Amino acid sequence: MEPTAGPRHSSSPRAESLAARLAALTGRQPRVSVDGCRTRIEADLPPQLTNTQCRMLYLALADTDHCGIHSDGYAWAELLDLPDPARLTADQRAGYACTLCGLTLYTSRFLGTVNGVQLWACSPAC
Repeated sequence: MEPTAGPRHSSSPRAESLAARLAALTGRQPRVSVDGCRTRIEADLPPQLTNTQCRMLYLALADTDHCGIHSDGYAWAELLDLPDPARLTADQRAGYACTLCGLTLYTSRFLGTVNGVQLWACSPAC
């Protein structure tokens, strides 16, 4: 995934909201990249954060699927937009194939449940 500046039109409202929260917190425009069902947002952090800014950052990252703070001075977050089960193959709906890439699952991770269907993907990531 190659990050680009600013949110893309294909990103979800959830990703756009997080990008706006990080922009307000850091005073800088975050980098947003979209790769299939996964949206990654990276925001450069100021050299010093107040206690209030730290709490706001942790609250923003808590609403994500995967996140972290890199030692190079930026926060990152990943959001998964789960697909509609009606658009998946029978093997994907049964958990035999990856929900995201469609390949046969050998090791898997649980993505969530949509319309009563459990969705699984390659682990660590496809």
